[in-house]
Amino acid sequence: MTLNLRKMMFKNPGFEQIKKVWDETRDDLEKHPLEEGKTVGRIIFSGNGALKIFAIVDSEFRIGLRIESDNSRYQGGDYEHFDIVGNLQTRSGRPFILLFLKNPLLEDVFINFCSDLVEAASSWENGNGVKFLQSQLEKWHELLKRSSKKLSEEKEIGLFGELVTLEKLLKSGEVDVIEGWKGPLGAAQDFLTSHGPIEVKTVKSSNVTIKVSSLEQLDFPPKVLLTIITLDQDESKGISLFEQVEKIGALLKNSPNSMRNLVKKLELSSYRHEEGSKNGNKWVVQSQKWFDTSSPEFPSLRRSICPPAIEQAKYQVRVSSLSQFEIPTIIEG
Repeated sequence: MTLNLRKMMFKNPGFEQIKKVWDETRDDLEKHPLEEGKTVGRIIFSGNGALKIFAIVDSEFRIGLRIESDNSRYQGGDYEHFDIVGNLQTRSGRPFILLFLKNPLLEDVFINFCSDLVEAASSWENGNGVKFLQSQLEKWHELLKRSSKKLSEEKEIGLFGELVTLEKLLKSGEVDVIEGWKGPLGAAQDFLTSHGPIEVKTVKSSNVTIKVSSLEQLDFPPKVLLTIITLDQDESKGISLFEQVEKIGALLKNSPNSMRNLVKKLELSSYRHEEGSKNGNKWVVQSQKWFDTSSPEFPSLRRSICPPAIEQAKYQVRVSSLSQFEIPTIIEG
């Protein structure tokens, strides 16, 4: 594995500095790709001579660390979130190990971990890089075990439906899909696409109505496409929200900028992937139907035709009343 090192070092780099190193490196690699198996990096710590730490990116855009020390003999180990390559040597014969993050959806937490790791390195006097890394990995696993407030079922279902639609848009070849996902930003509609604005409503099969949250949500022009996704809970055949996020992450594997944008928007949706679980509620898409809301007869309250004195409104619409406005599927996937 070839490593191209750039002379760039910070004094006690924090989150933003480490993030900037990886962002700039990946931007460079998008313009000038590496050969398979090669790695490029920048030194971020060399404080006491016992350890040197580099922020690295490989040819698959995986971010990671290179830890160089006088004694870095790696005995092996199984880590859920990391790939570790040990027992390597520099041209001068100094041992080093490589640590890569497996799941880019955990990037922000990993950057925090790396920032803490660099801070800890300043007081590490032992020349054994493996022991140092293992001591920090224990803290990492504790970090991932922290509990968090779960999404309500209603919010979970809503996010799941948006991600199902997001996956289909990606597979259909839609351009700038993650940028066009506006739901987490509080926009009137969930997606802005080449087909027009798309509003996603996700309900359980037992629901008979959809909730509309504003006068603007189904207003036109431009024509708003409404898609209603009906879910069933099925522990044997369904997939969890965590697994749906993983599917999208796989589609964005070679698009680091889109991946970073996805992570930010998931966080804005109160979802943190490191706190999720593949053992959560399992959902099956029973149906996804599409509707044209631009007909004057479509049952909706719209800003453009409401009296000015009505400042805001939330309302519910019976799903059974929409059949005459159904249109063919807009996106396949």
